[in-house]
Amino acid sequence: MNRIVWLLLFFVGMLMAFIPDGPPLQKEEITWYSINDLDSLKAIKDKKILLDIYSNTCAACRKMDGYTFKDRRIVKYINEHYYPIKFNGESKDTLIFKGETYFPGKRTHQLTLALNIQAYPTFMFFDKEGNVITKEAKFFSPNEMEVVLHYIEGDHFKNTSYLTYKNSYEY
Repeated sequence: MNRIVWLLLFFVGMLMAFIPDGPPLQKEEITWYSINDLDSLKAIKDKKILLDIYSNTCAACRKMDGYTFKDRRIVKYINEHYYPIKFNGESKDTLIFKGETYFPGKRTHQLTLALNIQAYPTFMFFDKEGNVITKEAKFFSPNEMEVVLHYIEGDHFKNTSYLTYKNSYEY
């Protein structure tokens, strides 16, 4: 009998160890905007713009979404310091970008061609007035993305090369 009580207490204790203390944690996510929001976001002029140009068939794009853009540091920094916009380079939607109308193509959207996008994923950074700062076509790990985000947001590109900044960056 004593043995049964001890076994019962053991199993109850094990069950209690797996019950969470308090409400479940909310997963933070990046608040993505549409490419059609660009003109209204430019008018606010309090953050730079990060444009993520992707394709549904791009493995590196899916990896960025599932890995880099799920990293809490990246999510928090982008939401606080950028207007993040996602644009499917093979979209079937008619879009307005910087006052111009762009239409879907057979495979590639006209806007993708106008932006001279050669590969996915491509990231374009715009200043607060909507001028292009830089464009990078590559997969970024969370650490790589963190450096780029800080480099652009802090205006370090104006007087420091990216390589110099990257080599001196402290995580």
